Amino acid sequence: PLENHHVASFFALTLGTPEANILTGFGDTELRSLRTKIIQTVLSTDLIQHFKYLEVFKNAVASKSLDYSKPESVLLLMQVIMKLSDVNNPMKSNELSRRWTSLIMEEFWQQGDKEAEMGAPISMFMERHTPQVPKCQCGFISFLVKPLAGVWNAVFPVPELMANLTDNFEYWNRQVVPAPCGPQAPATPNNEKPGRKASRISKGLGAAAVSFRGNRIGPQTSFQSMGSANDSTVEEV
Repeated sequence: PLENHHVASFFALTLGTPEANILTGFGDTELRSLRTKIIQTVLSTDLIQHFKYLEVFKNAVASKSLDYSKPESVLLLMQVIMKLSDVNNPMKSNELSRRWTSLIMEEFWQQGDKEAEMGAPISMFMERHTPQVPKCQCGFISFLVKPLAGVWNAVFPVPELMANLTDNFEYWNRQVVPAPCGPQAPATPNNEKPGRKASRISKGLGAAAVSFRGNRIGPQTSFQSMGSANDSTVEEV
């Protein structure tokens, strides 16, 4: 995945460029530990894992099992912070959020232009001649941003950011044609597994190349069930 490439490129650039090497002060043991944490944190932003991490975080908060003295709790918080940083645009002020939305939609449309040039089907929301920006943003907020931000806000209140999120949803919702998408996300079709639902959502939000698979996520999902990142999953540097 793209995240795999990003983290591999980071280590290749950092370790291979003396003037850019910010890791020179670490010993071998510290460097190995830091490398593992960076890999685990960056790979958590892969949308294929989004709903799994959301469920783990929700369960940890509900069960009050977050313990900041335990490495697994600290790692989970690092991963959630990174994920929120990755999808936080709707939590910015409306003016700033709309500027970034314009930039990402232009990127989507350029991909759609390339798909059309190649004779391939144009991915949803990537056809510049029939833009659906409000619908795209409503879905992004409802399915991806709001659920994760809501759990975070319950533990670490961020009222201003949550107010921005509500304002931005309402802004885009007023513009949806022919009907507003409403405050609630569409229900999951009967017998549809969360993995398949995530596939439809991610494709509709401009992540058409991502294929979500996996088993149903139950209430017992925990830190341990997430496993740990294996360095072998990252490109060799």
